Amino acid sequence: LVALQAKGDGLTLRREAIQLSGIFILLFLFGAAFLATIVPAIFAHIGRSITLLPTPLLLFLSIVMLLEGLHGVSAFILTTGNKIPFSRAAVLSAVAVAIGTIFAGWQGWGIGGIIAVQGLVQLSYNNWRWPLMLLQDTRLAKA
Repeated sequence: LVALQAKGDGLTLRREAIQLSGIFILLFLFGAAFLATIVPAIFAHIGRSITLLPTPLLLFLSIVMLLEGLHGVSAFILTTGNKIPFSRAAVLSAVAVAIGTIFAGWQGWGIGGIIAVQGLVQLSYNNWRWPLMLLQDTRLAKA
């Protein structure tokens, strides 16, 4: 990825970014499905009384984490071009998530509220901004 950035090969970098995102999605979905379906059976089989989140909350958390991971992949690829445009947004998002989580706790919104806070904060900017910037940068780079 760094070599592609150095060469300014935007077309290949874009193709690699899409492939990396696709691999991430497949691995993530496999892991989430395994966690939701197989892990509870394993816990029951070994006699552990560990309970995972209820399936709807686990699915909600999985969606939020999938989006988080996808923007993380894009942010990582952007750093290979010696750019770190997301540092300010990351700090502001972290502060917003912390404040929102405390508020959700005070309001008694439970785990679903805490997951929603993180999801909404990230969806408001980071989840779309860094993938979009990566696509714009690779489109503008010489192919």
